[in-house]
Amino acid sequence: MKTKEKKKNKGISKKHDDLFKEPWCPLFGEIPHPFEYEPASQIRRCIEIILRSREIWDIDNDSWMLFKKEHSFPSWPEPEEIDYPQDLILAAREISRLSPEIYRDAVLSFPMDTGEPVYYKKEDGTSDTCNSLDTVPEYAIKAVKHLALGKARDTIEKLPEFAILAILTIDEAWLAFRFIEEDGEPEESPSVIKSVQNASGLLNHALDLIHKEEINLIEKEKEDSADDILRGQKVIEGAKAGGKERGKEIRKLNEEKRKAWQEEDKIIREQYPTLKFKTDRAKLIRKRLKAQGK
Repeated sequence: MKTKEKKKNKGISKKHDDLFKEPWCPLFGEIPHPFEYEPASQIRRCIEIILRSREIWDIDNDSWMLFKKEHSFPSWPEPEEIDYPQDLILAAREISRLSPEIYRDAVLSFPMDTGEPVYYKKEDGTSDTCNSLDTVPEYAIKAVKHLALGKARDTIEKLPEFAILAILTIDEAWLAFRFIEEDGEPEESPSVIKSVQNASGLLNHALDLIHKEEINLIEKEKEDSADDILRGQKVIEGAKAGGKERGKEIRKLNEEKRKAWQEEDKIIREQYPTLKFKTDRAKLIRKRLKAQGK
């Protein structure tokens, strides 16, 4: 952070000074409510970007803010104290820890002749010719996976790319927030504008990746559905074919039973002429056929 004399912005409460006295978690660190600031202000935009990025990590912002207020959690809560996967908390914090190195590896060492547009200006009013973090998101992701250490490294390797970009987005927005709140930078300063634009660009990249993943999932479901229909048709066709064969077998057995019944009925009529009723003959026929195993 810059060390120049702090100049508090008009309308900003001094209570937020406490935000910078302890480590800050990208997922659960305290931030003011966006309604404390003007709708079109850069600082409110920073907070909104952070909240939207946390939603990508499945954080219920309203519930967490209320819970934190009731239980007085610090901005760097212990992972085991939160009802959230500990490995994801540690992974998010490791990505956040790497932010300065990621900027160096993904931006400063990236070739400057890419032709990427530059949309912010330096303090002297001239155009900045280096890349900004949001113009090289794929390099930022590679840098994160390359530089990650400890147990979090394995988790980070498995994270979707949009999740990694969401944490980098939070860090950029938090940096702009600190420029304004802690260092007293005016909202129109190049450093603030640059960080807010970087954060906005990274967030858009993350949301685009989510959108593409959703489209791929829908297409996969369509393919699976088509496969299921084809499999179902084959099953039906197989059942019909099997049913026809089974029907032939049943008809054959019934014909054999009918012939055996007729033969036994003829024999019984000759041997027992006094049996006039069909029911009496039928009982005797069934008894004889059973004895023959038919």
